[in-house]
Amino acid sequence: MSLEKELIGDDYCRRKVFLSYNPNSITKSQHFYEWALSNILRPNLDHVYLVSVINTPKLYYPTNDMWAFGLGYYPNTDFNSLDDEYQNYINNEQERANNLLKVISCELTRKNITSNVIIAKGDVREALVNICKSVKPDIILVASPSKKSKILLKSPVLNYVRKHMKDIPVITDADDDLYRRHKNNKVNEPKVSKQRISRVIKKIKQQLRSGTDIEPLVSSNKTYHKLN
Repeated sequence: MSLEKELIGDDYCRRKVFLSYNPNSITKSQHFYEWALSNILRPNLDHVYLVSVINTPKLYYPTNDMWAFGLGYYPNTDFNSLDDEYQNYINNEQERANNLLKVISCELTRKNITSNVIIAKGDVREALVNICKSVKPDIILVASPSKKSKILLKSPVLNYVRKHMKDIPVITDADDDLYRRHKNNKVNEPKVSKQRISRVIKKIKQQLRSGTDIEPLVSSNKTYHKLN
């Protein structure tokens, strides 16, 4: 039985993957998701939290100059209208993000990767960190910003998440070396050095020439460890 099949047993807990998806940058987010699907996510072994945050900046109303000068106050019904329009905008953005992530969730299901859709609103950086602290993922995937935004903004969201989630690996599609290590270590199999392989082959040849029984290549005291 392969190690992967052993890990899929009833006592195996899937690795929890936090994947941030920006609904305001669909092209970039979709490319990032496809990159993660090809290089990081593992069928049968992972559970993905698909997370989108609707940025909700605070509304600041102008002060009433007439009130400030003691000339009386005239209520402005435009403020209530603005609140209604703003709330409708937030609701529409949440619905749009939810529909996008449901499509991705269905695709993951077909690949035997379980998932949850999480839609939050507020400050993007704070919301992502709060959700991370709540779901306690094993790995966090956040898309790298474009070159232009790197220069202008210096990756504020990515840096904020890394600063506040130091105990959890935060990986982007720009971390080539790091993602290659994850790609090559999708299943935590024991590693054997080239020198050991050479010694084993040499020993097998000697046993074949002498006609003795071939000893097992892996000793019985070797154990496998589940992925984190």
